[in-house]
Amino acid sequence: MINEALDYQWRKIKNGKSYLAIVNLEVSPNENQNEIIEEYSGKGWVGMGHFASIPAKEEAGKAGFSDWRKAILKALEFVLSKTETK
Repeated sequence: MINEALDYQWRKIKNGKSYLAIVNLEVSPNENQNEIIEEYSGKGWVGMGHFASIPAKEEAGKAGFSDWRKAILKALEFVLSKTETK
């Protein structure tokens, strides 16, 4: 279950266009190894005027978010590589 109180919002305006990302990250100690557990709750592409969000699973016939998922995983793997804490 996602705790919305842990949401982090990133906002940027570049060349007159606004960008927004909301990330919710929960970190807890692990005695064995670092583990990334993905949990997406978005609705995907809804339509103009709505935010695109990563859905829980890919739906046939809809634009995929696999590149977004890969980028998130690579960023988290990088962060975990910089710490010795599990």
